[in-house]
Amino acid sequence: MTFAVPNAYEVPDEEGWREKLPALPSEIEVAVGTMPMNEMHDGARIMELVGGGVQVDFDPEKEQSAEQPLEFDDNLAESMSEGDLSGIAAQIEMWVEADVESRSAWHKRLADGLKLLGVVHEVDTKGPFKLTEKVNHPAIAEAVVQFQARASAELLPPKGPAKALVLGEKTPEIEEQAERVADYLNYQLMVLDEDYFPEMEKLLFTLSPNGSQFKKVYRDELRQANVSRWIRGEDLIVPYGATTLQNSPRFTHQTAVSRNDLRKLQVMGVYRDVDLMRPSEGPNRDSQVQETKDKAQGQDNAGALLLDETDHTVWECNCDYDLPGFEDEAGGEKTGIALPYIITVEKDSSAVLSIRRNWKEDDQLRKKRVNVVHYPYLPGEGFYSYGLIHFLGGAGQAATGLLQTVLLGAAFAGLNGGFKSKDARLPSDVTLEYGVWKDTEMSAEELAKCFYTPNFKGPSEADFKILGLIQDAVQRFGSTTESMVGDASNTGPVGTTVALIEQGSKVFSGIHKRLHFAQGQELKLLAELNGQYLPAEGYPYSVHGASRQIFAQDFDERIDVLPVSDPNIFSSTQRIAIAQGVAQRADLKPGLYDTRKVEAKYLQAMGIQDPDEVLMTNAEIPRMDPVTENAMLLVGRPVRAFPDQYHEGHIALVMSQVQQLEAEGSPIFQQVAPAHLAHVAEHMAYAMRNNMARMMGITLPPLDLRGEPGKETEALDPQIENMLAQRAAQAISQLPQPGQQGAQQKAQQSALEQQAQALQQQAAELEEMKRQLEAQGSAVEKEKMRLEFAKREGLLREKMARMQQEAKGRDVAANVKAITDEAVRRVEAAIGKVKGSPQGAR
Repeated sequence: MTFAVPNAYEVPDEEGWREKLPALPSEIEVAVGTMPMNEMHDGARIMELVGGGVQVDFDPEKEQSAEQPLEFDDNLAESMSEGDLSGIAAQIEMWVEADVESRSAWHKRLADGLKLLGVVHEVDTKGPFKLTEKVNHPAIAEAVVQFQARASAELLPPKGPAKALVLGEKTPEIEEQAERVADYLNYQLMVLDEDYFPEMEKLLFTLSPNGSQFKKVYRDELRQANVSRWIRGEDLIVPYGATTLQNSPRFTHQTAVSRNDLRKLQVMGVYRDVDLMRPSEGPNRDSQVQETKDKAQGQDNAGALLLDETDHTVWECNCDYDLPGFEDEAGGEKTGIALPYIITVEKDSSAVLSIRRNWKEDDQLRKKRVNVVHYPYLPGEGFYSYGLIHFLGGAGQAATGLLQTVLLGAAFAGLNGGFKSKDARLPSDVTLEYGVWKDTEMSAEELAKCFYTPNFKGPSEADFKILGLIQDAVQRFGSTTESMVGDASNTGPVGTTVALIEQGSKVFSGIHKRLHFAQGQELKLLAELNGQYLPAEGYPYSVHGASRQIFAQDFDERIDVLPVSDPNIFSSTQRIAIAQGVAQRADLKPGLYDTRKVEAKYLQAMGIQDPDEVLMTNAEIPRMDPVTENAMLLVGRPVRAFPDQYHEGHIALVMSQVQQLEAEGSPIFQQVAPAHLAHVAEHMAYAMRNNMARMMGITLPPLDLRGEPGKETEALDPQIENMLAQRAAQAISQLPQPGQQGAQQKAQQSALEQQAQALQQQAAELEEMKRQLEAQGSAVEKEKMRLEFAKREGLLREKMARMQQEAKGRDVAANVKAITDEAVRRVEAAIGKVKGSPQGAR
C-alpha cells in the first residue's frame, strides 16, 4: 500500500488526502517531512518526490508470484510496487517538463509561422485602415500549398504507396509472394485504414512550414489493427542535444485520449486498472502553438470543460531505464545498464499505466526499437529540421509589410479628406451624398479657402520593385514554379528540357528524396507489424478483380518493401519529359527497346494508370491479305506478319504503295511511311528465316517477332544450335559471292529478257496461226492447223512454267518482270482467242 503526498504540511482538503492520512501509522505520519528520506521505517519505505512531496510504500518487498510468470510482452507495471511506480512517474514528468522548456523558443517560432501563413490575425490592429493591416502576403502560403499538392501526388498514388522487391534469387513463388505483400499493404493503407490518406495529407501540409513532422507505426488495440498515425511536431518531445530518434536517450509522445477510450484500454488489460483524476485541461493547453491553432480554427476548449469532455493527457515515453526488479545482470551481478522500455504515464494523476520492453525477444543485444519515423523538410545540425518559416519568415514579414504599405498608400491617395476651417458657415453634420447638391451660404471662393486637402501620394515605384524582388526570391526558394522552362520554347531536345527542370527544382528534389526515405522506413515498420500480428492461417482480402489471401510468413526477409514513388522524380513534368526522351531513343535504336513497354511507360507518365486498357495486344491483330494490310496501314491500324505468309508478295505490294505516296507527294507520306517500313522489315525477317531453313533442309522452331524480349522463340539445346550454325554457314558458302552474285544476276536477267522476247515472238506466231486458221476453208487443213496449235501450245506452256520457276524467288529488275508478265498475258490471250473461235472449238 503506497500513498504519494504532495506536501507534508500543506495537504489540500479537496484532494482527499486528509481522509487517507489517518490510515497511516502514527509514527510515520508524525515523522513525514522531518525524518531522513529514502530509508526504511517500521517496514515501510519513505521516498522524497520532486517538488517537496513524499511517498510511503508499506510493501516495498512485494514480488511477482511464481505461479504467474511474466510473458515478454506483458505489462511490467502490474508486477511492480506503487512506490517504484510513483518514482518512475515523477521521473517521467521531470523529463517532459525539462524537454518542453528546452524547446520553448521553437514553440514560439511555430506559433509565429501560423501568422505568417495568414491563417491567424491579431485582434487589435492600429491605424485608420484596419482591413488593410489584416492583409497577409501569400508568398509562403503559396509555397506550402504547392509543396503539399506535389508531394501528395508522389507519395500517395491512386493504387497505393507500397511496392515489394525480391531480395536475392527470383523464383515464381517468391515473385508471387512479393505481389501479395505489395497488394495487401496498399489495400491496408488505402482501403482498410480510412484515416491514413487524410492524415498523410495533413502531415504534408504542416511539414513545409514547420520543418519536422512524424509518423508512429503501432498496433491499435482498440481497432485491433496495425496503423500508421501522424504525430504533430509539437507532440513529440525530445531532449536537448538529441540529433536522431535512434541515438536519443528518450523521446515522449504526448497524446490526448478520451476518457471512454482510456477506460476501454484499462478493461482490455492494455493499461493498469487504476483510478484516475478528472483531467483539468487537455494536452498543449499551455502551448502557444495550440492557442494559435485554436484562434485560426475559431475553437475554444471552454465548452469541453463544461461538458466534462476534456481528454486525458498521456505521455508515452520511449526511454532507457534501470527498472527496479528488472535490472540488467551479468554473472549474477547488476550492471546498472539502463534498458529500453516504453513507459506510459497519465499526466494529471501521475499514474504509470504500462511499462513494456522495447526490444525484440530474441535480440541478445537488446537494441532499442523505434516505431516513430521523422519526416524532415530541410535538416539542420540539431534534431528538428528547418521549414519555410525558418528560412523565409523574414522575407514573408517584409513582403507583408510592403503589401500593407502599398495598400495604405493607395487608400490614402483616394481618401480626399483633410482640414476644414472653423469659419466655414456649414452645419457640422453635413455629409456629401452621390448625386445630391447641398445648399450653403458660402461662395465657391469661400469654400475653396475653408477646406484643405493634403497631397496624399500613392505607393511609389520603389515599393513595387522591392515587393516584386522579395516575391521572386520566395518563389524561387519555395520551388513554387513548376520548372524553369514554363515560359520557354519547348522545341529543344528532351535531354536539355529534363536538365533544365532538374536544375530549376534542386531544392524540391532533395526534399522529395528525404520524404521517400522516410516513407520507406514507415512501410518497413508496418510490414514488420503485419508479420507479427497477421494470423498464421492467412487473412483474406480483395483487390480489383480478384480475391486473395495474405499470410504472416509472407512478410519475411526475402521481401523488401519500398515506396512506389521515385526519389529522383518529383513532378509530372519531369516524368513526362523523361518518358519522352526514352521514346525518342527507342525510335533511334528500335532493336534495343520493347516499343509497347516504352509506350506504356509514356502513358503512365501522363497519368494513365492502366495503359493495357488502351494498348492493343498481338493476339488481337488478325491475319490479313496484302491488299487489306495496305488499307489498314494507310489509316494507322496495327498489322503484323505471320511466318507462313508469301512474304515477297506482301513486301512488293507495301513498297509499291510507299513509292507511290512518295512520288505523288502525298501529305500523309511522312506519317504512314514508318509503319509501312516496319511491316516490310517483319516480312523480310520471316522471309530470310524461311529461305535459310529451306536451304538447310530443316525446320526451325516457331518465331514470333512481336513476342516479349527473350521469349520470341523457343530456346534450343546448345549442341543443336551449334549444328544449325554449321549448316547455315555451309549453305551460305554455296551462295555466290557479292561480286559473282551481281554478275550472275545480270546473266539471269539477260536470259530472262531473251526468254521474254521469245515468248512475245511465239505469241505473235500464235496470233498469225489463228488468222491463217480462220482464212483456211478446207476442213483437213483446219484440222492440221489445230493439231499444230495444240502441240505448240503445250510446248509454250511448259516453257512458261519453267521460266517462272527459274525466276521465282530471284531479285530481277522491274522491267524484266514487266516484260515477262506481258508476254505471259499475251500468250494466254492468244490461246484463249483461238480456243474461243468456232474453228478452234471444232
